[in-house]
Amino acid sequence: MISNSAHGCNVGVARALWILAAHENVLSADAVGQINIRLRVSRNPSSFQPSISAAEKDQVQSLKNLSSTLSRPSITFLRDFVPMSGFEVAGIVLGSIPIVISALQCYMNGLGTLQNFRSYKRILKSLILTLQTEHVNLQNICEKLLTGIAPQTRIEEMIRDPFGDLWREEEIFNKLRLRLWSSLQIFDDRVQDMREAIEEMMEKLNVGANGKVGWAESSSIKKQFKRATFILQKSNHEEVLTRIRDGVSALQRLAVLNTDLEMQRKSRSQGRLNKLVNGMLSGIYHALRSTMTCKCSGLHDIGLRLTPPSRTVVPEDDDEDIIKELQFRLAVSYLTGSHVNTSKQWNEIMLRSGGGSKMSTVSFTAQSTCTSRKTVGFAVPSTTSSTNSQQSQTVVIESALSNLTFNTLRTMSEPVCSKHIINLCEAMQTMGKRKQGERCGHIQHCYMAQTQKYDVYTLECLGSCDEWSLVPLKQVLQDPALLYGDKLRLAWMIASGVLQMQGTPWVADIPTSEDIFIAQKGGVHQFQHVFVLRHFPEYPRVNASVSPTNPFMLYLGILLIELILGQSIATLDSPKTQTLGPGLPRHILDYEAANKLLGRVMMTGGSGYYNAVERCLRSDMQVVRRSHLQSSSQASRPPYRNMPCFVYINGYPGIGKLTIAKELQQLLPNSKVYHNHLLIDPIDALVERSSPGYYEMRTGLRRYVLSEIATSEYTKDITWIFTDAREASAAGEMGAKDYEAAAGKRGVSFISIVLECEIEENIRRAINPARNQSVSAKLTDETILRPILEKETIYRFGKETELVLDVTKMSSKEAALRIKDNVDQLAACP
Repeated sequence: MISNSAHGCNVGVARALWILAAHENVLSADAVGQINIRLRVSRNPSSFQPSISAAEKDQVQSLKNLSSTLSRPSITFLRDFVPMSGFEVAGIVLGSIPIVISALQCYMNGLGTLQNFRSYKRILKSLILTLQTEHVNLQNICEKLLTGIAPQTRIEEMIRDPFGDLWREEEIFNKLRLRLWSSLQIFDDRVQDMREAIEEMMEKLNVGANGKVGWAESSSIKKQFKRATFILQKSNHEEVLTRIRDGVSALQRLAVLNTDLEMQRKSRSQGRLNKLVNGMLSGIYHALRSTMTCKCSGLHDIGLRLTPPSRTVVPEDDDEDIIKELQFRLAVSYLTGSHVNTSKQWNEIMLRSGGGSKMSTVSFTAQSTCTSRKTVGFAVPSTTSSTNSQQSQTVVIESALSNLTFNTLRTMSEPVCSKHIINLCEAMQTMGKRKQGERCGHIQHCYMAQTQKYDVYTLECLGSCDEWSLVPLKQVLQDPALLYGDKLRLAWMIASGVLQMQGTPWVADIPTSEDIFIAQKGGVHQFQHVFVLRHFPEYPRVNASVSPTNPFMLYLGILLIELILGQSIATLDSPKTQTLGPGLPRHILDYEAANKLLGRVMMTGGSGYYNAVERCLRSDMQVVRRSHLQSSSQASRPPYRNMPCFVYINGYPGIGKLTIAKELQQLLPNSKVYHNHLLIDPIDALVERSSPGYYEMRTGLRRYVLSEIATSEYTKDITWIFTDAREASAAGEMGAKDYEAAAGKRGVSFISIVLECEIEENIRRAINPARNQSVSAKLTDETILRPILEKETIYRFGKETELVLDVTKMSSKEAALRIKDNVDQLAACP
């Protein structure tokens, strides 16, 4: 907060010096940030003197020394920065406006003692108010742009400290680059124009690098008065203020419109990058086949490592430039020793697209256990395998860009003219003698019309197979060391990598937990190092196109289910799934088994994980369902989906029956909800509940509706979801059994669900004002409801198949998933 006293001018200039120091590495941010200059305000403006504590003298002297070394003008130093991003400049502008406000306050406090100055007070107040307004607007714009990009705790810190290091973080800038899309350059130009406008205003106000307004240094106030009054004429600043206002207004429109379009653009960006990665992976595979021509006694294992995403693609990016940045890490096995006594060794190498320039700059990231940034699929705790921290972040499986690493830990330059590696096996033998990051040569696909080269760089000697190996994920699922956070990160890397490799020889047509491998070092699983494995020499596999008989996404979803539940689908599958019908394809049985596990996925992995898995299962099976229903009809076979049934949900008023029923309707294909108020409200509209014959009228209407549902041709393929509030009494039993009888008449399964809830939570839900928005005449009076909850008991059929569900701490979606699991088990067969 900037004070309205004269010290604001000094502090403001100290902040300006901070900017200079930050970009020229002259003065540390911590040192400047700790300086606290306090001024005693005198009636005589020429007698302003700083009062500085003894502990601060050295720091202030550093500022003076720095100021004395500045040979350029006091304001124009802002134009001599090293290149900055537009977002970083926005931070400069955000922090510079208070400097100008502080300078104007200096004029007000200093010249306010002169009688002739009073007419300018209104002008000064107007200038200050205008700048303060635009400063707040710019803060809001920055907050809008940062929401969803930077952690919430950091947003506040960045707004408070616009000159801080967070404004220069590459990760935040890359996300902002995606958000601003093609308007990034316009954003940069706008903030640059605002920056120049503020510089001009500071220059007109004569704010010096020594922390004082120029006129205050003169011994003769009268001599400087004319200049001060000229400086403070509003017309001198009108053009600058207009530029600032226009800039803020333009940035506001850019922020709002681009934020609204971000999700669609993100899909296009990732789709474009995935296509480039997919093509490059295919080329690398064929290049490896061309170089693995040795006569070794055994096959060479080559593992392609899946690494976290770290790339943003916008329309201005050129495909060739993106491809040049892509790099892929591979673990390659080879044999050492004599023919009699051989041992298997592992080396890690990196492949990049071969460059065509005279010099090649190589950047790579050393192995690290730290997690990368994430952004709708899984809620990923920021834990490693050795911590239980539950701080969560969000990631999206469709948007993860695996196999890509762009962080530069080491940069090396070497001539591009490298030798063609004809036999990679031989090259492995000498790779241990090379320096890390050294280029060994290049491999290429010999059978392509246009040869594509891939430069090979040595990274690390991993050791023998006893020291380092790859273990199938299926063997790791039940490892106690595999924590919840590890599972989510694995799911993210596996899903993103498999999606990018779909259609290439690196991944099978049906991905399973046996096709994904985890590195094991010294007997300890390295869950952050995930691979797919191929064996060379090998003949190329021809991948079938995704079709109803090859549901790629379905089995990716099953793989994710196995990972979060810690067991294979074969172990988790219910024996009832196998009885769905003779001759059903394997993928349909697997879909049914996976579908019944969605409730457990929700409870174990959370809603984000559940949504990701559900999308995988549903995407292919929409096509499968249509295809199979056609074939089933031709063969006069019953459909593989659940048979129509009656789902009867009984519970106290206000417990959430209708909300759960509507959620269940979304999960059960071809289903409808018929809630109890559709039977109650028509009678209530005719007669009072105390009237004779009221309950007979309700009974008659209920039985008529149920008879129509049970016998009408147009309802025969519908699964009906009923809600009711039946107590354990003779009348309650009679009403409940009407529904059971209707199911028997229709010839479908009757599935009873009883909902329970703690009294206080039940009442809290019942008296919620939003409850009457969907259906009127609901019971919301606590004085009536509480005795019902305390004294009456909900009717139960008492059958073994009846599901009693306590929904006190359940969301409606979780309850619906539990009910769906029960329906899947009971309605799978007629």
